[in-house]
Amino acid sequence: MKTAYQHTKKGQSCFLRAGLLMLLVLFCSVSGWAAKQESIKKKEINKSFNVGKNDILQVDNRYGNITVTHWSKSEVSIRVVIEAKARNDEKAQAIIDRVNIRMEKMGNTVSAVTSLRSQNGNGGSNESFTINYYVNMPSELTCDLTQKYGNIIMPENNKGKCDLHVKYGNLNGGNFTGPLSIDVQYGNMDISDVDNATLDLAYCGKSSIRNGSQLNIDSKYSNLSLGNVRKMNTEAKYGDIHIDRLDNGYMELKYGNCKIDELKQGITVDELSYSTLTIKDLASNFDKVNVDARYGNLNIYIDVNASFRVVANNMKYGNCKVQGGFSIQRRNQDENSVGFDSRDDQRNKNNYTLDVNNGKNGRINFEGNSYSNIKVMAK
Repeated sequence: MKTAYQHTKKGQSCFLRAGLLMLLVLFCSVSGWAAKQESIKKKEINKSFNVGKNDILQVDNRYGNITVTHWSKSEVSIRVVIEAKARNDEKAQAIIDRVNIRMEKMGNTVSAVTSLRSQNGNGGSNESFTINYYVNMPSELTCDLTQKYGNIIMPENNKGKCDLHVKYGNLNGGNFTGPLSIDVQYGNMDISDVDNATLDLAYCGKSSIRNGSQLNIDSKYSNLSLGNVRKMNTEAKYGDIHIDRLDNGYMELKYGNCKIDELKQGITVDELSYSTLTIKDLASNFDKVNVDARYGNLNIYIDVNASFRVVANNMKYGNCKVQGGFSIQRRNQDENSVGFDSRDDQRNKNNYTLDVNNGKNGRINFEGNSYSNIKVMAK
């Protein structure tokens, strides 16, 4: 009986091994068959146009990238690569045939526009396509580029006027010495140095500019990181801003936070609503900081020997604090102190004028609108 049982067990084991081997062969065959069903079709379009210094390049694309490089020729060269993937050649070719690329020069404008013809029936789940533009152009040429569902990649040094629009994609570029206009929605932005730029950002997870001479920014639901900025005009809602160094600025900030590592001259904030502005290092010889806050917080850090005046009005339910070793004198009062906290003051809970170290130089003006806080701390 034992021998018969052992033979039976061996037979079952051999049968299982044979079955597994057959399943493996069948799986490999099916996988190979499925792989063979993916068809890739490509189409390439090339055109070139002579251009002068007053000409304009306009590109409007979707479902791919626009990649720009510069050369010394007085010419724009555009190469468009369309790639389609589908289960068979017929379906892949049908996708290619849907794509129309119109390239022409009319007057002083070179244009390249992508359009898609309507699709017959529903596309399969295994179908996809990309439309990529590769543009060679002079660095001084004015350009207006629009990319939806893809990225724009600009060269290291851009001298001409540039209008760049990206939706559902990213924008990457180097330096821009000409006027720059940027519109990015639902993507990210990374730019090096700019002279004069206008930014319109919406739903950008990460946006950065290394250095800027003049920035005009409208930001919604976006996070922005800036390096050294000489002058800035910003309206921001629902997002955070970080600035390494700012000379002079104007700002409206709602439902967000802004941190300035170093402020040289001054800033005017017409609206600080449900937000916090922190200035980590305010220059001792600053000019002015004017802030109108509504449920907002202003935090300033400045050298202990700096001489300035703090005026905080309408602080009924807010707090005004100036501390850290300053010599402080309240207006129309004789006594000096090394710190001031409005929560400890029983005489006037609304308006405060404080001369810090004789109050000779800059001015910090804070409108609290009853529910905001200001804190000035010595470094």
